[in-house]
Amino acid sequence: MTPSSDLVVVILAAGGSKRFGSAKQLADISGETLLNRVIDGVGTWAPGRIVVVLGAEADSIRQSIPDGIDMVVCSEWKSGMAASLVAGVAAVAGDPIVERCAVVMGDTLGLDSEDASAVIAASDVDPVAVVQATFRGSPSHPTVFPRSWFGRLMELSGDQGARELLRSGYENVVKVPLVKSDLIDVDTQTDVPSP
Repeated sequence: MTPSSDLVVVILAAGGSKRFGSAKQLADISGETLLNRVIDGVGTWAPGRIVVVLGAEADSIRQSIPDGIDMVVCSEWKSGMAASLVAGVAAVAGDPIVERCAVVMGDTLGLDSEDASAVIAASDVDPVAVVQATFRGSPSHPTVFPRSWFGRLMELSGDQGARELLRSGYENVVKVPLVKSDLIDVDTQTDVPSP
């Protein structure tokens, strides 16, 4: 098995986009949807399997996603951010080839492919560790979880994300700073970059 061949990327894109006012996953970024921009970016540093977790507006968003991308619909998306993470991890946990899952947010732009590749490379070196990107000193994404964490992740509920688990003192978390990225978390219309 080659490095990273046991890795699946899960893109969390199930949210309701309340502050945005419409399905932000479909926001136009220079002729491409926000979500497809994220998917294309992931493809530059993780050319293997990609799973997108949808929830709100799943039917409309699904139509815009390119062929070859696996999709799972999180019917419990209203219950909090943990539901989409649980759905994504559950979608890959049954695949015996998958030993690691890299989690990426579907509403964040500006992740440099070299930075993301450095996170994956750190996970290739220590595939049983959690490898978490940091941006300007704070926890960020991608975060790579080994299979040994899948059970813990699938027990999350409500608005409790994996960040709380990582803060609770589990050992063997490798931090990798994003040095070339300029992340933009798209929450409102004003966060959408101008063409």
